[in-house]
Amino acid sequence: MAVSEKQLKANRENAKKSTGPKSSEGKIVSSQNGRVHGLYTDKLILDSSHLKEDRVEFELLLESLRYELDPQTLSQDYLVQKIAICYWRSRRVIAAETAHINSQLNALDNDWKYKQMLSGLVQSVVGKYEVTAEETDAYIANRIGMNSIPKDEFSKVILRYELHLDRQLTRCYRLFHQLKEREELAEAKRLKAKRKKLLE
Repeated sequence: MAVSEKQLKANRENAKKSTGPKSSEGKIVSSQNGRVHGLYTDKLILDSSHLKEDRVEFELLLESLRYELDPQTLSQDYLVQKIAICYWRSRRVIAAETAHINSQLNALDNDWKYKQMLSGLVQSVVGKYEVTAEETDAYIANRIGMNSIPKDEFSKVILRYELHLDRQLTRCYRLFHQLKEREELAEAKRLKAKRKKLLE
């Protein structure tokens, strides 16, 4: 349906009248209009046949951080979302590390040859001393326990990634608080100017 010249002109005139909120409170409310979901939620949440993450759980984390940190501007809210993402990824790192350790332990526990080798090692260490089955099992369990801390390349990658996330989280918190302080100072100046104007 074509728009007439008259209607087009009326639309333009009406658009000039709507300049958005004027008060600080109105601007804050308006800045939160598009804040239903996180910026990266669609790309962040893993949803595959092997690993399904809960979108609602992430949204609850994000809303909890918004409640705690009370962002007042779009920039502050962006940083709160980045903080939520760091927490979410840190949780994923812990899950990956736990799965890796469990995999290693299960492989050791299920590997009959490994147990036999350890049993032979126990016998060679103690030599002529008689060793009970319980002592052998305790020694083997101890050796398996020592392998519960990953020492391979995967653990180095996990550690680097965790350190990266910690630095990013610290940086986001620092920037958030700097922005919040700046906004509070600017608001205090606006109120002071408003009072001064009222008193004149």
